[in-house]
Amino acid sequence: MKKFWIVLLALGLIAAFSMPAAATDLKIGGSYFVAGYYEDNRALQEDKPSMAYYGQRIRLEPVFKVAEGLNFSMRIDAMERVWGQWAVASEAVNPAGSRNKVDEQNIQFRRGWMDFITPVGMFVIGYRADGEYGTDFNNTPGEGPMVIYILPLSKEFAVVAGYEQLQEGRLGYTNPATAAPVNPGFVDSDGNRWFISGRYATPNLELGALGMYVRLASTRPSAVPGGVPDTGFKMLDTWWGGVYFKATVGAFYFEGEYNGWYGDYIKFDNLAQAKTILGPTTTDVDLESYAWYLMGKYNMGPMYFGAQYAYVSGDDPGSKDTSEAYPSPGYSLWQPTLILFEDWTNRWSGNLGSGGQTAHTFVNANLIQGFFGYKPTPKLGLKASVAWAWADEKPLNYVDDEYGTEFDLTMTYKIYDNLEYMIGFGYLWAGDYYKGTSNTFKVDDDYLVMHKLTLTF
Repeated sequence: MKKFWIVLLALGLIAAFSMPAAATDLKIGGSYFVAGYYEDNRALQEDKPSMAYYGQRIRLEPVFKVAEGLNFSMRIDAMERVWGQWAVASEAVNPAGSRNKVDEQNIQFRRGWMDFITPVGMFVIGYRADGEYGTDFNNTPGEGPMVIYILPLSKEFAVVAGYEQLQEGRLGYTNPATAAPVNPGFVDSDGNRWFISGRYATPNLELGALGMYVRLASTRPSAVPGGVPDTGFKMLDTWWGGVYFKATVGAFYFEGEYNGWYGDYIKFDNLAQAKTILGPTTTDVDLESYAWYLMGKYNMGPMYFGAQYAYVSGDDPGSKDTSEAYPSPGYSLWQPTLILFEDWTNRWSGNLGSGGQTAHTFVNANLIQGFFGYKPTPKLGLKASVAWAWADEKPLNYVDDEYGTEFDLTMTYKIYDNLEYMIGFGYLWAGDYYKGTSNTFKVDDDYLVMHKLTLTF
């Protein structure tokens, strides 16, 4: 009954926004997908059970055109869950690291922002997309509260500047896993980032560059009453930079991206005091990490073929005062395979492998992939690919660095212009990375069969 009233309230809010502007434009776009999976051996061990399930997600993206040049937009996700899996009642029952969170399984207002054009440029203010830049590679889509200023300098070139509030630590918060209150901080413990970028675009060429300062101090102490020693630190005090390109030259298409992240990964407020409390090996940690990607494709009538290479640096276990691992929240728009580095199967059925050896996130990784596609009709598409992946840095005492080799085959068919059906098959020859630190651990291969209906409107 409670869920019914929540959904009814959501629909009522949309109607309330649209009724005063009945003569204006209201566009409600969105999507719905349902996908079925059978996976033979997600644990990558001998004699482990298979799994089969269906999952779905509803997404609504209404846009209210309040006046010419003034819009309000939203994103609402609902019923993101495995079929037959009970929607959880609280984060304590299903914490953030376990499958889907409570708000994702029921209904969640993810984004809400306004954009308006003025004589001096365009402003975008509110909760909107972050973690998306350049190509799909290394994009970790999410949302955050921000203020963005866009200044078009010509038809082809624009500059963008902005600020995002990652966390308001000074006012305190409630721990979602335990519902326990966390007291307001007595030190600056906010998380913020400032950024500026430029983008040049023509029909056959797109170039972009982005610079960002990221500071996350939420790990500093909430209080130091009575002179209790302070071991607080800033988790990030860093600079991030990235460049990308997309180019079409005749029948060839190329795209690529480079990202670098440098600065203080862990910076103690008082290192000498921290050493006394936490141990003499305690130290500040620098961040020196980078990632890059390159893809080329040749179109030949209804056929195409190409290759891509991607790299994200991993942490060298021998360097104690430097982290080379590229920080990532874990989910990426760039998902080149059906089993390795795939978000949805991880979200719904858990980590690939066992004993903590997981590679669902493209971090500490290299990947080389060749692919071939054929479209015999405008509605039907076929694609085959072979990918080989290995770790950049072998974790301490791990037996091997190879994730494995994967073959994927997919077919897509447009039943309607807005309704697509997809069938996929993937086979992973699992590498010895999944042995972890045990040379006697038995690794076995995995295969996956799936199909998916996607409706867009």
